[in-house]
Amino acid sequence: MATRIDRFSRDRRALLVSAALGVASLVGAWVMLRSLWSATVWTGSLLFGCVLLLAFYGVRKRIAVLPLGRTATWLRWHAYVGLLSALLFVVHGFFLPTLAWRFPDGWLERAVAIVYVCVAGTGVVGLAITRRIPARISARGEEVIFERIGDFRMELFERSRALVLQPGAVSADGVLSGYFTDRLAPYFSRASNLLGHLAQSRAPMLGLRSELDELSRYLSASQREVADELVELIEKKDELDYQYAHQLVLKGWLFLHSALVGSLLLLASLHAVLALSFGGRTL
Repeated sequence: MATRIDRFSRDRRALLVSAALGVASLVGAWVMLRSLWSATVWTGSLLFGCVLLLAFYGVRKRIAVLPLGRTATWLRWHAYVGLLSALLFVVHGFFLPTLAWRFPDGWLERAVAIVYVCVAGTGVVGLAITRRIPARISARGEEVIFERIGDFRMELFERSRALVLQPGAVSADGVLSGYFTDRLAPYFSRASNLLGHLAQSRAPMLGLRSELDELSRYLSASQREVADELVELIEKKDELDYQYAHQLVLKGWLFLHSALVGSLLLLASLHAVLALSFGGRTL
């Protein structure tokens, strides 16, 4: 309970500071409205500074060994600075320098605006999935290193094939070996049910278990033991697929968000140079 109260207090303080910075930025812009170009430079500079701070969060995550504060604190401030940047983006991009609502009229301004909206959108999505997905993975057991999942999957495939080929599993009718070739080999050899795992569905794995239970009626005692071991491997493969699906979403989101942030920094830098060089006019 005390931890929740402390966390709420920290969140409230951070939100109040961010709000104060936003109000101060708007007041500063309003004070300089007698020179509309100065107001544009003021809000644009603050917006670019916010984008740099937001981008630095990604750098902070990659150098976690340095004493730069807790990652959770950085994430909290990342969210609040993002809100502040959204406010500055609306003021700078849609109200200045004319003080009337307008859409960006140059192709570069439009490109910056579109990329910023994409960065903000993926940031909001990322805030949600980075809170939910790690909790889901932890609830299903120990996290597996993403790069090792393929090796573990191949190991399960080899173990399942060895079970089917052992003397006790081989029969003249080839029932178990045929089932392995038709149904289990494709299952073990590649990731499966990725969208289903994101929806918390285990239908393919349960379907295979049901099929093996039905098949057991036609197996010998030794083959039924092999079938039971195959069920255990199927369940382990299902856990690997669950981890793979969720970690793939995290990595895919991070790649997309990072690429958009890099594009935003490049376009915003070009926009700033041109605006300062040509008196506020850009392409």
